[in-house]
Amino acid sequence: MAKAKILLTGATGYIGGCVLNTLLNSKLTAVQASAITCILRSEEKASELEKRGVNVFFFKDLDETDILAEAAGENDVVIHTASGFHTLSARALILGLAQRKQRTGRKVYYIHKRDHAVPYAQRSSDIVATEVGLEVGVNTYILMMPTIYGIDTNPSFESGHTRSLIRAALKLGKVPVVGEGTGVWNHVHIQDASRCYEMLLNRILLGQWVPSGKEGIFFVEAGEHTLRELFQRIADAGVKLGALQTRDFESLSLSEAARHLGNGWNLVTEIAWASNSRVTGEKLRELGWKPSKTRADFEDHAAADWEAMLLSEKKLMDSCPV
Repeated sequence: MAKAKILLTGATGYIGGCVLNTLLNSKLTAVQASAITCILRSEEKASELEKRGVNVFFFKDLDETDILAEAAGENDVVIHTASGFHTLSARALILGLAQRKQRTGRKVYYIHKRDHAVPYAQRSSDIVATEVGLEVGVNTYILMMPTIYGIDTNPSFESGHTRSLIRAALKLGKVPVVGEGTGVWNHVHIQDASRCYEMLLNRILLGQWVPSGKEGIFFVEAGEHTLRELFQRIADAGVKLGALQTRDFESLSLSEAARHLGNGWNLVTEIAWASNSRVTGEKLRELGWKPSKTRADFEDHAAADWEAMLLSEKKLMDSCPV
């Protein structure tokens, strides 16, 4: 049987980088035997990936749909982590897979990441990915991600969610809070999130059953927390490390918080820091996924994120000329 070919987008990002590390270090024979190609925007990290046995394909950005379709057309599986709400790129990748299926007769598969930041655009992309896949005979799968925390074993990439809170706390001198912090969110460690991709890919490569299309929507979660709990753990860790002088919060209006936590977007800020998102991940567990990180890991992660952020800030300062 010919070696399975995998295309990964977003390999220099937080999720995609950890997915790549997980696949390259996999103990699963079918995953080990596959050939991985990463599509990159620049040549800066290409040599590093090539040294690890990864093929590299270059493009300018996700709007280059012809390039994306061409790259997908040379692979059996596409794992799209670069964006969950860029509809045109999702469509192009699926159509590229369909062309490969028509040309070779091989089965093809598309794994999509569901973000939570931009609900309408994300929902539109989910629908397009599912419906286009059904139309052209591409098996599609959507992983619905919660709050992702933690650091990969090869920590080349920064987390977005907790780190943005720490950055704001460093600027304000206090951890910012939107509203009362009563919202409840699910969470998963980045390594466990990446193992979802590994598990799905392994089942696909072995020809094992995985529901796809309209049934191929999977919620990822390994527990839940209140937003206030997260705020408090960040504040406690900051004080313990000497980065903050107080455990008190800085209460912000939604528009104020958006400037510090949401790049000026009120909607993104409200969803991430003042809402509820509660699901169960039963379907993934039934397929064999089992998170390895515990509640204690979530409770302890704030200190590790603080340490990583402070180290990053120090490196930045050291690199600046006096």
